[in-house]
Amino acid sequence: MSIKCIILFYRIVTTYFIGDASEKYTLSISSALAGNLSERTTTDRFHYMNNGKSFTTIDQDNDKFQGNCAQFRDFGGWWHNDCGYVALNGRYGDRTSKMRNMFWFYGSGTRPFINYYIKPRESEMKLRSKS
Repeated sequence: MSIKCIILFYRIVTTYFIGDASEKYTLSISSALAGNLSERTTTDRFHYMNNGKSFTTIDQDNDKFQGNCAQFRDFGGWWHNDCGYVALNGRYGDRTSKMRNMFWFYGSGTRPFINYYIKPRESEMKLRSKS
């Protein structure tokens, strides 16, 4: 017998916009309104690290990292800044390395050593128009 445990992590924002190809699919997103994945403060790390960033893929390096965040540590395509905090399109991997494959860094305040990483087996982004 096996038991499957499902835990839902989410964040809700009020506004988002993804630019077109000429803008390298730049992400514009508001700070978190609700949810358990981001602080609803000025230190919302997802907003800080991803807002205004262009989408990086293995063949299109648009991040600030000297290498390519999509290739680095198997992070996959994302609105990477410098390869930290979120990599939800990365390859699923084990839990031995915190910042490798698919992960979401979760933390609050200014004490990074008490923060933790979520290593999901799958991820979804659900977007809907206001109209």
